[in-house]
Amino acid sequence: MVSINDVCKLYVATFNRAPDAAGLDYWVNSSGLELEEIAQSFFDQPETQALYPTGTSMAAFVTSVYQNLFNRAPDQDGLAYWVNDLDAGSVSKQNFILAVINGALNTLVSQDATILENKQNVGLVFVNNGLEDVQLAKTVMEQIDNTESSVLVATNVIFLVATPIGNLTAQMLIDQTFYTCDADPESTYFENGQDSMHKVTFNQNGTTTHTIFTAPFGSSQWESESIFTTTQTWSIDNGRLIISDYDSNAHWTDTFTLISQTDNQVIYNDAMVNYNENGDIDYDNMNVLSSTTPLAPRTGVETLSSINSDFYYAGVGPNAGGVDYEVFIASDNIDVSAMLGINLDTAFILNIFDTPFDQTIIGTNVNDVFNWRGGNDTFDGAGGGSDSTNGGCDAIWLNTAPTSAYSMMIDTSTSGVIALVENGNTLVRLVKNQDGSVDITAEGSTVHTTNIELFNAYTVPQDGSTLYNISIDLIGTQSGTFDASF
Repeated sequence: MVSINDVCKLYVATFNRAPDAAGLDYWVNSSGLELEEIAQSFFDQPETQALYPTGTSMAAFVTSVYQNLFNRAPDQDGLAYWVNDLDAGSVSKQNFILAVINGALNTLVSQDATILENKQNVGLVFVNNGLEDVQLAKTVMEQIDNTESSVLVATNVIFLVATPIGNLTAQMLIDQTFYTCDADPESTYFENGQDSMHKVTFNQNGTTTHTIFTAPFGSSQWESESIFTTTQTWSIDNGRLIISDYDSNAHWTDTFTLISQTDNQVIYNDAMVNYNENGDIDYDNMNVLSSTTPLAPRTGVETLSSINSDFYYAGVGPNAGGVDYEVFIASDNIDVSAMLGINLDTAFILNIFDTPFDQTIIGTNVNDVFNWRGGNDTFDGAGGGSDSTNGGCDAIWLNTAPTSAYSMMIDTSTSGVIALVENGNTLVRLVKNQDGSVDITAEGSTVHTTNIELFNAYTVPQDGSTLYNISIDLIGTQSGTFDASF
């Protein structure tokens, strides 16, 4: 049987990329071919024919293989030697590639053997994480050289993409219907004294069907129904539900990560990105309570306003399993428990939206989600939640916008510090203090967090590449999968 190392090097030499997991498995375990036969078969593949179309000169071909393997062109004597043998037919293309691979050496001029070994190792990390994305397979190879740091950057890219953030599958959603009550405090339904319920069905063809039900608060049943269709589509990416909607000038994307699920209730984190017509991008994060069975109209929506424009709204429903609170904070200092009183103890979800100004927020509970929007703030979480997979811990969310999905890495080289770094620039820095609190710095502002258990960076690359989350365990005792932990 051929070795995975040898076939991995063939992928690098021929395609200038890491092997995809399924492809490497086939050639090594199922093809039944020897290494030279596999190398020959590579030249029958459409990918190879696109890279080296009819008319490609032998000089260009030889130079390309050297660049793929060693990041350099061949010396003039070597180029002339191989071109002469290839043109004369005394050596085949596949045997040329194998000979160059086997002849890799480190010299005073170049570190060919080390560069090839680094590319092989990154390729195997790509495969071991079960990745199939050919474009990503090319991207992770682009900056690899003879240094350990280049390998670290490439493997961080792989881990960021491969780490499962959610555990949703298409099978869990196809032909399924979910119900959610209106959670917009500025809703026109609320202004008119009406409650509303949103029903969404996930169709097999990747589209969604929506129905809106409305009725006055306190009604025994819904009184009106409207069905509408949009250009909305859905898909599963790395265990998360991605819902996108487009029109001629703008689009938005919601990324839903499953937090917990009981018999008929599902809690998601909804990370929203709106790409506006004028080119601006708006972000938001909140936890959303959804049900697999229809909900009854709620008894009412309470609002509490202060002179500083802090307010909350609460939707109370007999089938909702509790109270869904949204707290919007504009003042410098706020005690959420004083605002909500006894209702805090029955709150099922608590989303806290702050402002870019300096603030102190205390008196929260274990279901709270802080959306940090800048400013030198202090957030005192309740702590003591069960764990992230059961929806019982508090978390802080921050939106980041690196250049690309593949340019950001996690640096844990300093004890007690976790940094999100792009091309040597620190975008976000988390420092764990001796008392267990964590200071998070981004864009010149710092938030001091006490008792908060999770940090999530929702990442929206500027080049339109894959959106993703980075999740960091702040207290070191959470269960689940995290990109980094203290």
